Amino acid sequence: MLFGARGIFLREILILRRKLIKTLLASAVSPALFLLAFGFGVGRGASVGGHDYLSFLLPGLLTMASMNQSYGIATEINISRFYFKVFEEYLIAPFGRWQIVLGEMGYGMVRGLIPVVIIAFYSLLCGVSLHFSPAFVLALLLHLAIFSLLGILAAMIVRSHADQATVNAFLITPMMFLW
Repeated sequence: MLFGARGIFLREILILRRKLIKTLLASAVSPALFLLAFGFGVGRGASVGGHDYLSFLLPGLLTMASMNQSYGIATEINISRFYFKVFEEYLIAPFGRWQIVLGEMGYGMVRGLIPVVIIAFYSLLCGVSLHFSPAFVLALLLHLAIFSLLGILAAMIVRSHADQATVNAFLITPMMFLW
């Protein structure tokens, strides 16, 4: 029943495996820069609500980075769509469109989990304890699913790379400051 979604998900994971080192490095750089600039630069010695500033900064950094990575599948989908015509192949396959969305969403969620692991590692290096309660994990998975779906929607709406940049500027950039 979910063979199409599983096939699409596995295709994307195989592609991710080929570029895993680049993806890990790209997922690690931005949070590290934010941590250095705001955590150790601006926020050195500061406290928020009686807590160390890093304890305040790291959860927001985690949500921001995971949002960027899960939404980032929009660019990959557009490259596949514009240049390799992968979605035309998906559409002639004997499974529903919802399975295409489900497979891509699963991949976006996996990509969004990469910075979560990296920032959890950063928190250990900084001596900050992040608590991953069941409610947090559920909220994180919902967060990743929503931004993966937004990435899929944006990728299907845009007609060019310039349109993709415009959507990113109006959707993702303001969301970064809300977290």
